[in-house]
Amino acid sequence: MKKIILFLVIISIVAISCKKSSKTEDAEILVEAYGDVLTRNQLNAAIPKNLSTKDSTAFAKMYIENWLAERLIFNFAKEKIKDTIEIHKKVEDYRRSLYVSKYEKDFIYSQVDEKVSVEEIEKYYNNHLNDYVLSNTYVKAFYLTMNADINVYYKVLNKVSTSGLKDKKALIEYCVGADREVFFFEEFIELREFLSIINYKGNFDDADLLSRNVLDFVVDKKRYIVKFDEYYIKGQVMPFELAKPLIYKKIINKRRETERTKFVSELMNNAKELGKIKYYYDKKN
Repeated sequence: MKKIILFLVIISIVAISCKKSSKTEDAEILVEAYGDVLTRNQLNAAIPKNLSTKDSTAFAKMYIENWLAERLIFNFAKEKIKDTIEIHKKVEDYRRSLYVSKYEKDFIYSQVDEKVSVEEIEKYYNNHLNDYVLSNTYVKAFYLTMNADINVYYKVLNKVSTSGLKDKKALIEYCVGADREVFFFEEFIELREFLSIINYKGNFDDADLLSRNVLDFVVDKKRYIVKFDEYYIKGQVMPFELAKPLIYKKIINKRRETERTKFVSELMNNAKELGKIKYYYDKKN
């Protein structure tokens, strides 16, 4: 078995290092197990893009080993498991669901108009505000970093404190040639996630955010001066900016469901006319 795996690893390395040159090469079989084959093309398609050569080789080795193990166990299981009624039922259920899902996607939902106007989204938002209450606090912010050894930094602190995201260009220019950097979060981000990104280890919660909008701390000889430009606290109604993609998805799903219901109704009527549906119970009860 070890020799087989070693052989497969060598094949996988060759498969990765060689470029595809023809359709014949694409269909080249790398390994076969009980009549099932894995081709070079299938392996290459499975390897994630942007991996290093070393990581690609490791992934290929793992993929081939897993592929082989699955076929070996499957063949052994077929010999040992005799009562397959439950398995066949699950296979048929899964097969049916694949057909339904494929048809819905390609033929029913493809008929749905996925263009939604801002006005329609705004109308839905205003009529369902209670459905869009924040479960976490979100902020828009920016922060400036500088050398922590500089003790006199009140001018920098004042600059950050009196600026906002609207002053992005001026803040960038303020940092040029001054051994300072500035970073912007112009879209809402969850407060906890933002604090994690800036490596803040202290305690800072909603109450702190309500009482101050500037945060000043030091990490690894770098001073961070943070300005919270805009925020929405947990429990408040979600800003339209955050709700917009959620509402868009909801509207599209509603349209899809309407299209599906219409299609199923037509199928139902046709099936009844053809006598393809029979009820063996009293529908009134």
